[in-house]
Amino acid sequence: NETVAAGKLLYIDHVRIHNFYYGVDSTNNNSFFQTLNDVHIGYAGVCWDLNGTTAHNGGSAPTEFGEKMVFTDGSMFNSQMGVDIDQSGVGFFASGSSFDYLGTHGHIINGTAKFVNCHIETGYAAVGSGTQGNWGSVNRYLFLLEYEPRVSFTSCRFEIRDPGVY
Repeated sequence: NETVAAGKLLYIDHVRIHNFYYGVDSTNNNSFFQTLNDVHIGYAGVCWDLNGTTAHNGGSAPTEFGEKMVFTDGSMFNSQMGVDIDQSGVGFFASGSSFDYLGTHGHIINGTAKFVNCHIETGYAAVGSGTQGNWGSVNRYLFLLEYEPRVSFTSCRFEIRDPGVY
């Protein structure tokens, strides 16, 4: 639970995060220019929370939030949702990372997301019971895109293993 002063870069390296509802919550004021390198997040409700709406944040939207959020050489796995992006200024950039067995790999509303050289695999998301907690039903979307999202995939590998809405 670290608060970073405005204008300071945040770089998190070689961390494993398991069994939290929010693996990483970056919805505070002055949360921008963050890099997660070799970070592996699993058994979560939401692996990386970048939802900056007022309804999601107790009635007030964070200021100076979400610009240049970088996820490199890590993984998000066995969770309800990979990344939750809801704010026009959010820029999420993933490279060389793996997104495996997630209920919804990304929920992107009016934000920007770019995936480069990523492995994106569907399958049964092992959440909702036991040590993973019970965080509601597992949606079966690869990516749920709403209200003018800007999303691109470059040199990504998709492995779609079971039926669902993609």
